[in-house]
Amino acid sequence: MAELPLPRFSEIIARSIATATFVDTVELLFKALAERADSEELREVLYRAFYERGKRLGEKAPLERLGLSSDAMGIAVFPHLSDEGMQIEGTIVEASPTRVVKEVTKCPMQHISADLCHAYDGMMLGMVEGMNPAYKCSLPQCLSRGDSVCRVVVEKK
Repeated sequence: MAELPLPRFSEIIARSIATATFVDTVELLFKALAERADSEELREVLYRAFYERGKRLGEKAPLERLGLSSDAMGIAVFPHLSDEGMQIEGTIVEASPTRVVKEVTKCPMQHISADLCHAYDGMMLGMVEGMNPAYKCSLPQCLSRGDSVCRVVVEKK
């Protein structure tokens, strides 16, 4: 049996490589699908699929077990942790029980299709509504659409 000497990467570098690979793969998938379908139709199909996935995740979120409230401040913990796992950098600029706003300044998806961000927006909306249907999530500004930040808003409907 032969041995292959493998470098020891830090967890951060390993995650960066995995995230970049995943994002590149998803972007290729989007491009291939867009060539074979009406772009608006594809965009809505992906949005709906991501929304449903997010809603299922949100319904399983253990807010109470973790001692989190079911208001905007408790709900926003999950998208924030998801961002950290994907190495999305940003700052919480507003936090109250009815509204939390995060401004993202760096995202591994910022240079790819805005359609991917639209689909991700669907997943975040679904996740928030799954946790508490009285709240919503929106992305009024997006780096991939040319804005200076992504502005993620979790707020009471």
